Amino acid sequence: MARKPLTTVSVFIVDSTPLFVRGGDVYDWTEKLARQIQRASVELCPPNHTNRRATTRYVNSRRLMRHIHSRTRMDGTRLDEGMVFVSATIDPDDKNGTDYSDMVLGGTGYQGTRYIYSNRGFANKAIIDAVISRRGVRVLGLGQVTASDLQGNWVMRFRSDGGRHFRVHGQKRQPFLMQAFNRVSRRHGSALGEFGVPWV
Repeated sequence: MARKPLTTVSVFIVDSTPLFVRGGDVYDWTEKLARQIQRASVELCPPNHTNRRATTRYVNSRRLMRHIHSRTRMDGTRLDEGMVFVSATIDPDDKNGTDYSDMVLGGTGYQGTRYIYSNRGFANKAIIDAVISRRGVRVLGLGQVTASDLQGNWVMRFRSDGGRHFRVHGQKRQPFLMQAFNRVSRRHGSALGEFGVPWV
């Protein structure tokens, strides 16, 4: 009975470190991949891709997009790490130092199901809700309080469109970093696996 030939190929690299240092094949591939994910993140970053405001007064500062970075580094001798991240995105006029990127990536106001108020507004949210809805004003013992009576620290100001609001709807999370990774991973076949998250 004829026997099929069996061929065994053994590959042994004595020193593979040069593949992982800057200029090596593995390092360069990791760096290229991180840059691709960074570009996809900028494309998917709101309001570039989603969450466009209806008002024409809105001015896109591109602050969030400018804070998307990629970095590649060697970790040990056999591992390269490519990172895509959003650095702190803080409005210089924000006295509270709130990181806007956390709000976009993580969502606010229980994923848009609740309102967001100023500090004083939240402390007196029942009054604001009653005045805006025109219900329950007398129950609160306020007489005929109008919205103009609650100016000053009651409202939130937004520099981007100049608007003043007593309360605003929260927003749903927009995980554009994961969406960008998944978009790039589809182009690389089995080399990368996608994040299996329900909101992407």
